[in-house]
Amino acid sequence: MLPSPTLSKFDEKRGLRFPTTLDRDLAYFIGVLAGDGALVSRRKKNGTDYEVKCVGNPKDEKPFYNEVLIPLIKKLFNLDILPHLVDGGTTYGFRIWSKSLVQFLVGVGLPCGRKYEKLRIPQAIKEERPLLPAFIAGLADTDFCVALKRRGKNIQYYPVIELNTASKHIIQEVAEALHEEGFTYSLCLDLSFYDKRIEKEVISHHLCVYGLRNLGLWLEKIGFRNQKHLAKAKLAFERNKKKVAGTRFELMTFGL
Repeated sequence: MLPSPTLSKFDEKRGLRFPTTLDRDLAYFIGVLAGDGALVSRRKKNGTDYEVKCVGNPKDEKPFYNEVLIPLIKKLFNLDILPHLVDGGTTYGFRIWSKSLVQFLVGVGLPCGRKYEKLRIPQAIKEERPLLPAFIAGLADTDFCVALKRRGKNIQYYPVIELNTASKHIIQEVAEALHEEGFTYSLCLDLSFYDKRIEKEVISHHLCVYGLRNLGLWLEKIGFRNQKHLAKAKLAFERNKKKVAGTRFELMTFGL
């Protein structure tokens, strides 16, 4: 059963509503926030501010926020919000100030505050196996990279779906879920590297799903809603026409 926090007068006025069932759209949105989102509570002299924030790259993710996430927020929570440049213009996304929305999202399994040590696939989603692909899709659309590698050829043709994260728990859980769905992958844990942005050594974890077979399986079982990932998938199939000719992958459509 999903939480139903008490609404403030402000949230009542703007029509905030909460879903009553955990479906694929909500599981996807939870995955999005697990990737590029944050739940924040900030104490101030006169109270506490509560914020739901999610941002991406303004160079290639504006369509994703404008055409996918903003309509989804309207569908799930009945909120009309506008995406905008955030963090001094370096990111693009949305910020929603609402204590009850933060409480709802914490209630469904997302951590508030620094998330990487606490981030898990919510138990309610684990228990409803058909929802796992939707959660992974949301995580992938925000936190994964889809790339094409040369592998000794003149063009980039070989598809790779990658996740680099500071959260060891979430990457292990995602890897286990992908294994159960028939994917092959490589998983490297506890990689140390120097991060120039913060000028210190950090620990990261890397998951790599590679090859045309896995890409086709991903599109069948998980899917992408982020247009930039779909464009890369389409290009991968175009550059491997001979390999996919006569297979079920030849008939795939990308919605672009």
